Amino acid sequence: STFLSRGTFISGLFPKNYTVQLKQEGYDSWTEIAQVVPSLVAEMKYAVLVPQTATNVATSGDVEGFFEANGSLVTQTPTGTILWGGSPVGNGTIISHSANLKTAVIRSLSQKTNAATFRFYNFQNNTSTNLNPVIQQSGITVTPDLNIFIDPYSDTSILVQTNTRIVAIDSVTKKVTSIVTAPAGQAIGSPIAVSPSVIAWSVYNKKTNIATIV
Repeated sequence: STFLSRGTFISGLFPKNYTVQLKQEGYDSWTEIAQVVPSLVAEMKYAVLVPQTATNVATSGDVEGFFEANGSLVTQTPTGTILWGGSPVGNGTIISHSANLKTAVIRSLSQKTNAATFRFYNFQNNTSTNLNPVIQQSGITVTPDLNIFIDPYSDTSILVQTNTRIVAIDSVTKKVTSIVTAPAGQAIGSPIAVSPSVIAWSVYNKKTNIATIV
């Protein structure tokens, strides 16, 4: 495992092509070819084991995106309507969800002003919370391109990042914790790496034209 993401890191391999296979009873096996070259990490994402016995899920209308939450299907229509188990839970785009698929952040844009509204949706208790007030209270301006995502290791903690600040928001208590403020002449870059005990980001120095990982 690494501090950048959950997974398995294998070192000490000779440079060549390797076959990686995952097997589990009741699932089709997953196989991929990994090309290992000196001084580089070969990364494989989204290893998916497909059940050998699957159940078709009926949906109404066109589906643009979907994922599963608490045993029910969450779908998004091309018009932006988000459905959970066939019932609407909001309108917009799911920009982030927790690793356990219990919570999500939904961004909706005003058709007239293009103003953004960010909502925190909890699939466990079917509640929706407007995040705009607490984001603004933290001193951050709400914009459509604001980088906001759920901590992958906590389904109630939200991270918000601009080019000058990173803050953490507790969706339950509405408490805001300032993680970092960039010094003058420096900018914080995306993405942010998060682990259970470490958070890392890059800081770009405009004068020296050098970026450093902190």
